[in-house]
Formats: sequence, C-alpha cells, structure tokens
Amino acid sequence: MLATVTEMRRLNPGNGFLLQTLAEFQEELGLYEEAAATLTEYRERFPDDEGGALLMAGFRRRRGEHDMARDILARAVLLNPLSERPARDLADLDLETGRFEDARRGYERARDQARTPAARADALLRLKRYHRFRGELEAAIGTANAWIDELARAGFPVPAYVRLEDVVLYLDAGLVGEAAAVLEEVAASDLWLRDFRVPHGRILVALESQGVEAALEVHEPAAEVADTSGYLNFRATLTADLGMIQERAGDYAAAAESYRAALDILADGGTLAWSTDRVDFGLGAARALRKAGRLGESEAELRQVLLHIPAHPHAHLELALLMEERGDTVGAIEHLQSALAAWENADESYEPAQEARSKLAELGG
Repeated sequence: MLATVTEMRRLNPGNGFLLQTLAEFQEELGLYEEAAATLTEYRERFPDDEGGALLMAGFRRRRGEHDMARDILARAVLLNPLSERPARDLADLDLETGRFEDARRGYERARDQARTPAARADALLRLKRYHRFRGELEAAIGTANAWIDELARAGFPVPAYVRLEDVVLYLDAGLVGEAAAVLEEVAASDLWLRDFRVPHGRILVALESQGVEAALEVHEPAAEVADTSGYLNFRATLTADLGMIQERAGDYAAAAESYRAALDILADGGTLAWSTDRVDFGLGAARALRKAGRLGESEAELRQVLLHIPAHPHAHLELALLMEERGDTVGAIEHLQSALAAWENADESYEPAQEARSKLAELGG
C-alpha cells in the first residue's frame, strides 16, 4: 500500500490528500523521519490550510514531543486567532501537559468568545472535562448542566453518546442514583447506545451499588453480545469491565490480563494512544499489575500513559504507590506532588486527592 500511495503521489504531487495519506502510512510503519518530512512538505505546499499545522501537532504529540506540538499550535492560534480548532487543541494539550491555568483560560476564552451556540456548547463540554481532570467534580457537574442548558436554548438535542460521560462523573461524585438516571435517559433515546454502550454504565452502577456478584450478572449477557457484535470498542470495554470486576474481587493477575486484552483489542482497531479508553485501560492494567507484585510491568504501563498525557494525576498517584513499594521515597513524593498539582483545587470529598495528600503527609513530603 505504501508503494502504491508513493507512486500516486509522484504522479500527482499537488494532491494534498495523497500527502496526508502517505504521511499516515509512513507513521504506521515507523518511518517517523519520512512522515515528518511529508507533513512538512504538505504545510509548505498548502500554507493557508491550518489543517497542516494540526496534523503536524498531532504527529509530534503521538511521538511524545509535546513542546514541539505546543509551538505549532500556538503559532496557528497567533496566525488565525478567530479559528476555533487550533485554540481548542492548544487548551487540550495545555491541560494534559500540566499548564493548567493556560488550559483554563483557553477554555473560558473559547466559551466567552464563541460566535455560535454550537461553539459555545463545545467549549462548555471541554471545560467540564477540564474540571473533572482536576478533581473539581462539583464544578464539572455544574458545567455539564450549563452545557445541556446551552444546547436547549439553541434548540439542539443533547448528544446521548456524550451524555454517557456524565455517568462516570456522577459515580466519581458518589451520586449513584443520578448516574443510573442518565443511563435510563440514554437507553430510552438511542437504541444503538442502549444495546452497545449503556451496558458498560450499568456494570459500573451495579459494581458501585451492589458489588461484584451483581456486576458479574450484568456483565455476562452484555459480554455475549459484545463477542458477536463486531464492534471492537464495545468488546474492548466489556473486556476491561471484567478486569475491573476481577480487580474489585481481589484477583489482580486475572484483572491485569483482562485489561491488557482490552488494550490489545483497541490497538487492533487503531484507537489513539491518548484516547480515554486506552488511558483508562492502561491505568487499570498498571494498578492490577502493581497489586499482583509485578512492579516492572506496572511501571511500563504507567510510563506509556505519561508519555502521551504527562500531567495525568491518576498515573502519577499510581506511580507514587509503586515507588513507595520499591522503597524509593523520594520518587514517590515527586509523583505525589505531580498528582496534587493537578488536584490543587479538587473537591475535599474527592477520594484520589485525599489519598494523595494522606500518602504525602505519611512520607514526610
């Protein structure tokens, strides 16, 4: 395929789509210098297309070259300050690399300067995710409600798929009833989601409200559907859900294998390395591996998460616990401080931040 695209590009060098496709194939094959050169050529041939900057920034981000990605996005924003996508991508990158105030200002600026209801709703959605990342669950829930209100004022339906995010948000906040209500709302509004996404939420609710056995009862029929559905993400999610149940039951070795199997399914489907599912499954695998005493494997999973999201507070907390088990108190303190930088203004009731603060005090940090 690479040879075919290369030849097509030689015959039609001005075709931008072929340049993008060629860069994609080169990256998939590990030809990173060639991919960078192809994307550079695209940007030189099409200097007025901001998409070239976004493609290059995405490439640098996948390589863990976050400073280079930020420079590209910041320049794109400077050149076209009214364009929404570069500013959005820059705020997302700032959040995930620990430039928290820059990220917040970016999201709030996008909200306040939005020229359309759709743009304002998108800014509110991203601001909600910012607050959740930082453990500010009350603010996240308030922003989620503002997002719904904004859509209603504009006469837009609430996207049911996005609404499912709030199930985990409510569960994190200990609001199990609200989480269950969102699930039923989504199930009633979208039959596809009812069959292929809602089961995941019902497993989470069952695990939190009734425990392992109840979660297994919900999981078994859903897993049977997932195995025959052909939807990779659904199958991966249900596989990771089994890992979560096994972890809660104390079978850490089995949980680690389930989480890793879920990661393999996503990798086969080409899911981005910093996608929510891949990050969550990687964290689950790391946690289970640590509890199973396989610290080296756990660290490898955590380093992979931090390669793509360097400020991820849950990865830092988990790495701190791992370092403590190794006897590396200095390293543990460093990662606890990194986690708490993200959770600086987390709700007092937010348990991960409570754990990080308690552990830091225990270690004398």
